[in-house]
Amino acid sequence: MGYPSMVGASNPKPNSIVKPATSIFLSGLLVLTGTQVSFAQTRRRVTQTTTTRCPQAEPYTLGAGDRIQLDVFNVPEYTREYQVLPDGTVNLALVGRVSVAGLTLEQASNVVRARYAPFLRRPIITVILVSPRPLNVAVSGEITRPGSYSISIVAGGSGIQFPTITQALTQAGGITQSADLQRVQVQRPGRGTIAVNLLSLLQRGDQCQNIALRDGDSIFIPTAASINPAAASQLATASFAPAGNQPINIVVVGEVTRPGPQIVQPDATGALPTISRALQVAGGIRQSADISRIQVRRGTRGGRQQAISVNLQRLLQNGDRSQDLVLQQGDTILVPTATTANRNQALDLAAASFAPSTNQPINVAVVGEVTRPGPQVV
Repeated sequence: MGYPSMVGASNPKPNSIVKPATSIFLSGLLVLTGTQVSFAQTRRRVTQTTTTRCPQAEPYTLGAGDRIQLDVFNVPEYTREYQVLPDGTVNLALVGRVSVAGLTLEQASNVVRARYAPFLRRPIITVILVSPRPLNVAVSGEITRPGSYSISIVAGGSGIQFPTITQALTQAGGITQSADLQRVQVQRPGRGTIAVNLLSLLQRGDQCQNIALRDGDSIFIPTAASINPAAASQLATASFAPAGNQPINIVVVGEVTRPGPQIVQPDATGALPTISRALQVAGGIRQSADISRIQVRRGTRGGRQQAISVNLQRLLQNGDRSQDLVLQQGDTILVPTATTANRNQALDLAAASFAPSTNQPINVAVVGEVTRPGPQVV
């Protein structure tokens, strides 16, 4: 998908006897792992695929830390590389300091050309980006580790890969299960707010949503108004979800064998930390439990509490795996007591994977017309 934007420019006078200096264009191909920027040595525009809906990428703007090359045609002693200084200037031969911060490469070429005009009869000058500075971005909202991050830009023989929003979310520890991926916002200095729908990326492969980042971007992940258990597994397996090889701390209360704080360890098979696994860790569910009215309480980054209803009876009877909700750090599971006895549910519970282990003795009391009434161990 085409993202043409200029990364180098020259503008010789029409009557120049030399071949016009080349212009360099920035072409971005947006993919899940990065945005490819290729450099050309001839003036051309990159052909855009007619089916793309992706907007054109913005031209790269220079800033402190960038390394650029100044090509002065036919004056090799002035052709060299320069580092953009912390004050946004470059100290050029002959003309001294020139401010380039915030300029595109085309604009920088024009500014430098004007500074050399009094000294060169026909200045043919091109500014080329050699090594871009790391990007400083901020991530907030429903993210595991909100804060500010410095992300390096990968440079190689085929060009430069600018980091994408999903790469930034991964570096920040991944999204939480309370994230509203349809309303992600990127605040860009001088541009305003860019709306991003990462759910469209997950469900339809819309690569246009995995936008390339720029220095100073702020990413905000809002909290979903409600949790969709069916979409939880998709969020948990996204490339920008938290790593699944870390234990999570939860609390299980109500009709379980061992209520209280629990640690759900990573599964050797890579299985997600779900309610059924948490109930197993808590010793299994009791026969007095009402598994059709289980509730998961989840704190959001904004300080609110979300209540998610889960019906494990539908999991046992209909195989509805969406009811086996994926958990996250800090969740609390409430297993209520059934108000009436249900023989069919009792049979389902006894055979469930989250029932108490059957290889452990149980203590019961038998009274009435039996040979040995009283406490018994079965």
